[in-house]
Amino acid sequence: MGERCEQARVDAHMPKTDYNFALFLTYVLYVPLLIAGPIISFNDFAYQLKRKPSSISVKALLLKAVRWIACLLLLEIMIHYCYIIAINKTRAWAGTFTPLEVAVLCYLNLNHIWLKLLVIWRFFGWWAEADGIETVDNMHRCMNNNYSVSGFWRYIYVPLGGKENYLLNLAVVFTFVAVWHDLDLNLLAWGWLVALFMVPEIAAKRLFPEKKWGAWPFYRHLCAVGAVFNILLMISVNLIGFAGGVGVVRSMIFDVFGSKSGSLFILGTFLYFFSISQIMFEVREEERRQRERSGSAARSVSYRD
Repeated sequence: MGERCEQARVDAHMPKTDYNFALFLTYVLYVPLLIAGPIISFNDFAYQLKRKPSSISVKALLLKAVRWIACLLLLEIMIHYCYIIAINKTRAWAGTFTPLEVAVLCYLNLNHIWLKLLVIWRFFGWWAEADGIETVDNMHRCMNNNYSVSGFWRYIYVPLGGKENYLLNLAVVFTFVAVWHDLDLNLLAWGWLVALFMVPEIAAKRLFPEKKWGAWPFYRHLCAVGAVFNILLMISVNLIGFAGGVGVVRSMIFDVFGSKSGSLFILGTFLYFFSISQIMFEVREEERRQRERSGSAARSVSYRD
């Protein structure tokens, strides 16, 4: 039997003898992944205990260590020179910042949150790989290179039935994730809103499937319009969960929409995100072309995904 890929390790059944209490405790209490993940399935963990993936090498570990140190230094520079947390906590922006300044504050705040979590997760992921356990990269793309709600979050819900009960699974999974972070109403609102905001994207994919609409000359632009709304929704929901809560986000929205300059700013923001989405689409198209040239058997990912 050849080496299994990550998805095959998740889906394949292990021998019945591997489903025992001692191995379960080993999985639950595995130190590198105990505190902050990233989370992998039991099947994946048990398989790798017996067969170390060939993708783990000294060269790969050293490269990941260098990249992690670079990310850590970037985070240190950012929090040293950008006082975004202090401004947000004291609400110094209220009544004094222009709509553009409020937007920049939100943008920097989200980048800080993303970079902080990246440093945490990749450290523990690197620790696990140094021990011979390959993990899932929760942040396989930069925050600023995401336009899909479902593509941004990579939580595992296979034990709940996978896509058979998709919407129900979303609510259960994100409620658990919110409580796992902290028992806080803002985080619960974050989890439920993430699940809710996935519904329009799912509905749009079913109403305008690529197989039926892909040949339409303006289909890519239609996808870009949907990407703009996805980006705005993701910004709002993450600010609710991790940067002040519902009240703060509501005040920011009123500040932006409550003036003529704010309305013009929203129009400019829409055009900006529309253009950036086109670039992200092309990045994914180029990734697909590279996979085809290399003969990769990996699933082709379209910019419509």
